[in-house]
Amino acid sequence: MGIFVFVGPTMGVEEARNILDATYLPPASQGDVFRLVATSDARVIGIIDGHFNEVPSVWHKELLWAMSQGVHVLGAGSIGALRAAELEAFGMVGEGRIFEAYRSGVLEPYDTPFEDDDEVAVVHAPAELGYGLLSDALVDIRCTLDLASREEIISLALRDRLVELGKSCFYAERNYAALIECALRTGWPALELQRLLDWLPLGRISQKKEDARAMLARIQGGNFADAKRVTFDFHHTSVWNCLTVEASEQLAVFAKTGLSEDDQAVIAEARLLPDEYLEMAEQAERVLRIGPSPPVRRVALAMLDVMREEGRYAAHASRARRKGAFISGAELPRASDLTGLQALQLLNWYFERRLGQDIPDHVDTFAQSLGYHDGKDFVDALFKEYTFLNSEAGLETS
Repeated sequence: MGIFVFVGPTMGVEEARNILDATYLPPASQGDVFRLVATSDARVIGIIDGHFNEVPSVWHKELLWAMSQGVHVLGAGSIGALRAAELEAFGMVGEGRIFEAYRSGVLEPYDTPFEDDDEVAVVHAPAELGYGLLSDALVDIRCTLDLASREEIISLALRDRLVELGKSCFYAERNYAALIECALRTGWPALELQRLLDWLPLGRISQKKEDARAMLARIQGGNFADAKRVTFDFHHTSVWNCLTVEASEQLAVFAKTGLSEDDQAVIAEARLLPDEYLEMAEQAERVLRIGPSPPVRRVALAMLDVMREEGRYAAHASRARRKGAFISGAELPRASDLTGLQALQLLNWYFERRLGQDIPDHVDTFAQSLGYHDGKDFVDALFKEYTFLNSEAGLETS
């Protein structure tokens, strides 16, 4: 059973491996979960750490997709706790105090709202330096100060004041020394602040790490042999297609699927009918099952099955053969040699005359949603389609 865990600054890999034998990966970013499921035997994915700012965060949609593919997805500690609270209704499993706080909106015993992702955000060193922490997470500060107040190291008033100071500053600048210095400058008694300073080296806790350990233990002791079952239908949208194309880093979605030339030509024909294409892609997603093949190939095969069942395959195949014969025998200029005006005229012909709709604001995005590498690849397909249609019209009238 493939178990994968995304972890970074919250806890070290060796410490994590002492709890759970798994494949440990760097903090998750957008597309990582999709790529993992697409290229591995993943059955369980645990998310502890992930990117927040410079790199796009792990996307809710890819977590939903992973679960729809039978993968158990759990979260705790950092962004994993946040995503688990957001997707609990869809089947993602959360673990720990931070997850519970995000789910309820309150981190007890505090009565202020707990809902911002900056509660778990930190600045850390790169992987080469072991993700060493360069700031303290506010949620860890909250839990540590609460413990200090219960052990009567500080008053409730100082606890709340330091949390207030922490919340008011940029997450990258949060650390105990800075908060204590700020409290001292604003007139808080030095004696109480010094008691806290003396207590912190042995007294401070990391709730993020405690929750992460609990999640790893839950995976270790759990039964995840059966595929995850979900109660929702995963919708295959154009935006989702764009993410998968980008994440796969392929020049064309179906170029490396190992399909026959006829099958690839049929899919190319279907792409030129966007509504039909996306409808079939969504149907294909619904019937997919976990297997050894990459999802790109499985989607293609399932779409072809849908076309056969609905009687569309033969028509697309016949047209593709005629078009292929025409293009191979014609001396066509390269689509890359078209002027900008000619490309615009092609787009206008396709969208306004063929589809009866306006040209999209972002042609590249539209093209990628249909499996093209980019707008140029799309225009090339339109150029061949336009030329072929004109040739067939000429034959019909001659």
